[in-house]
Amino acid sequence: LGESKETSTAVNQRVKAAEEAAVEIDAACKQYTEVATRGSILYFVIADLANINPMYQFSLFYFVRLFKTCMDKAAKSDDIDIRMTNLGNQILNGIFQNVCRGLFEDNKLTCSFLIATALQRHAGEISPTEWSLLLRGVGLLDMSARPANPDTDFFTEKMWDFVYAIQMYSADRCPDLCQEIAENLEDWKDWVQHEMPHLQPMPNNYEERSQLHYFHYLLLLKGLAQEKLLVAIQEHTRRCLGEDFIIFPTATVAELYADSTRSTPIVFVLSTGADPTSMLLRFAQEVDMASTMGVISLGQGQGPKAKTMVVEARKKGTWVLLQNCHLYKTFMPELEKMCEELEEPSMTHKDFRLFLTSMPAAYFPVPVLQNGIKLTTEPPKGLRANVIRSFLPMSDEQLNDSAKPKEWRRLQFGLKFFHAVIQERRKFGPLGWNIRYEFNDSDLETSTTITHNMLELDGAIPWDTLLFVIGHINYGGRVTDDNDRKCLLAILEKYVTPKILETDYRFSESGTYRCPDNSDVADVEQFRKFVASFPLAEMPEVFGMHDNANISFMSQEAEKVLSVVLSIQPREAGGSGGKSSEEMVLELSADQESRLPDKLITDNAHADSFAMSEETGLMTSLGTCLSQEMSRFNRLLSQMTMTLKQLQKAVKGIIVMTGELDDMFNAEL
Repeated sequence: LGESKETSTAVNQRVKAAEEAAVEIDAACKQYTEVATRGSILYFVIADLANINPMYQFSLFYFVRLFKTCMDKAAKSDDIDIRMTNLGNQILNGIFQNVCRGLFEDNKLTCSFLIATALQRHAGEISPTEWSLLLRGVGLLDMSARPANPDTDFFTEKMWDFVYAIQMYSADRCPDLCQEIAENLEDWKDWVQHEMPHLQPMPNNYEERSQLHYFHYLLLLKGLAQEKLLVAIQEHTRRCLGEDFIIFPTATVAELYADSTRSTPIVFVLSTGADPTSMLLRFAQEVDMASTMGVISLGQGQGPKAKTMVVEARKKGTWVLLQNCHLYKTFMPELEKMCEELEEPSMTHKDFRLFLTSMPAAYFPVPVLQNGIKLTTEPPKGLRANVIRSFLPMSDEQLNDSAKPKEWRRLQFGLKFFHAVIQERRKFGPLGWNIRYEFNDSDLETSTTITHNMLELDGAIPWDTLLFVIGHINYGGRVTDDNDRKCLLAILEKYVTPKILETDYRFSESGTYRCPDNSDVADVEQFRKFVASFPLAEMPEVFGMHDNANISFMSQEAEKVLSVVLSIQPREAGGSGGKSSEEMVLELSADQESRLPDKLITDNAHADSFAMSEETGLMTSLGTCLSQEMSRFNRLLSQMTMTLKQLQKAVKGIIVMTGELDDMFNAEL
C-alpha cells in the first residue's frame, strides 16, 4: 500500500508537471501562430498558380521543405518580436524568390500582387466587395441614387458608374467620393491626367482625410485611368512587400545547383527562342563536370538511350541533360518513373544531377514539376532588367580584354542597350515591329564577339562594317519585313556610332539613358549598379516612340494581370451586397429571361418586306433573306429561353447541372 501511494503521488506530480509544460508549450506555439498563418496563405497562393500555367506545380512536401529551410536561415534572436519579424521576412522572401524563378515574366508581378492582396485581405485591410470590384467590375448595383455626372465630356457614364460603385462598396471610408469629385472637379481632372497619379496625393488630401488604403488608388485608377493601373499595382506591391517583389532577380545555374540534391531534378521551362544549354555547359565547365556530362535531345527512339544514360550517371555521379522533353510525349510516364527512383539514396551517387528542358506542356509529369527546381529561360521584362541580365555572365576580364579598352567598354554597353531596346519594342505590338521577331542572347553574343574582333584590328574602327554585319546579318537575318529592317538599322545607328565615344552622348532626349560617366574605369559591378538606377517603368521616348504608344500597352497589361488573377479566384458573386453565387445567378438569369424579346413574326412587317414578284411569282430576294434571318433569330431566342430556364432549375436542384449549364453558371459570375 505504501509503494502504491508513493507511485500514485509520483504519477500525480508528473501529470501536473506535464499539464504545466503543455500550457507553456501551447503559449509558446501561439506566439508563432502568425508565422504559420503567413505560411499557409503563401502556400494556397502558390498552389493556385498551377491554374495559370501547367508548369507552375509545387507540392506541399516541396513547400514544407522550403518553409523549414527558410526558418533555419532566419536570423536568431531572444526577443520574440524580433524573431517573429525575422522569420516572417525570411519565409516570405525565400519562398517567393524560389517560386519566382520558375515563373514566366508575364506572371511574376501577378504572383507578387496575389501574395500582397492575400495578406491584406486576411488582415481585413481589403474588403471582399472592394476586391471583387477591382476584378469583376460594378456588377448589379442599383444606380437609381447615383449623383449626376459633373462633366460628361471628361467622365464617361461607365467611369462615373465605377466611381459611384467605389463610394457604395467603400461606404465606411469614402461615402462622399462623388460629391468630393464634383466640388473639386478641376483638381481631380488634373490628378487623373497627371503622368504619375499613383505617386501623387489626391486633391485636398482626400486620402488622408478619409483614411483611405492605397488599394483605393487602384480602384480609382481602374475606373478613371486604366492605362496607369499597372504602375499603381507595382507601387501597391512595393509598399506592402518591398522592392524585391517588383524587381525580380535573375537566377543563375549556380543558385539552382546549390538548392538541388541528387533526387531533385532541375527543370528549365523553355520559351520561344531560348536555349539554356550554353548557360548550363558554362557552369559545368566551372565545376569540372562538362567532360563527363551526358546530353541527349529526346524524340522518337531516344527513350532507351536516355534511360541507359541516366542509369550510368547515377552510378558514376555525373550529370545528365535531357533536352526537349515536350517532343516525346509517350516517354513522359517513363521519365516520371525514373525521377521517382532517384528518391532511393543507396542507388544514386551524391554528385548525380538530372537536368530537363521542356516547353510548357499539360502532359509533362506533375510529380516531377512539383518536387523539382524550375527555372524559366526568357528575356526579363523591362529595359532595365534586360540590360542587367546581359551583364550577369560578364567578368572584369572580358570587360578589359581589348586593344582599344575605352571604345570596347562603351560599344559593349551600347550593344547591350540596343539588344534590350529591340526586344522591348515587341510589347507595343504592330507599333513596335510589323512582325514579332524572336531576338535572343545568341544574337547579342555573336555581335559582341564580332565587335571585339573588329576592335583588335589596327587602324580606325570600321563603323560601316559593324553596322552592316550586326544590322543586316546578326539581327537583320531574322527580319523579313523591309520596313522593320529600316527601323532596326535606324535604331542601331544610335548605338554603333562614333558619337557614342563622346562623354555627353545620350540615348534618349531626356538624358536618362546614357553610358556611365566613369565607363573608362568602371568594373562590371559598377556597370550593373548604374543600370539599376534606370527607371523601373521606361518611357516610350527611349524607343523613339510617342507617349501615346504606351497608353494602349499599359491598359492591356493591367487588364491581363487582373484577368489572370480573376481566372484563379473562387467562383463567387461580385459586388452583390453579400448574396451567394447561386442567388446571384438566379437573379441574373431571371432578369435576362424577362428581357428576351418575343419571337419575330411576319404580321407586323412592312408591305414590301415579303412581297411576291409579279414576274416570277416568287418572293423577292430581300424577303427571302429576311425570312431566313428571322428563322435563325427565332431559333436563337428559343435556345436562350430554354437554357436560362434550365439553369434556374439546375441551381434550385430540380434538374442535373450538366457541363454546359455549369459553364453558363461560371460565365454569369
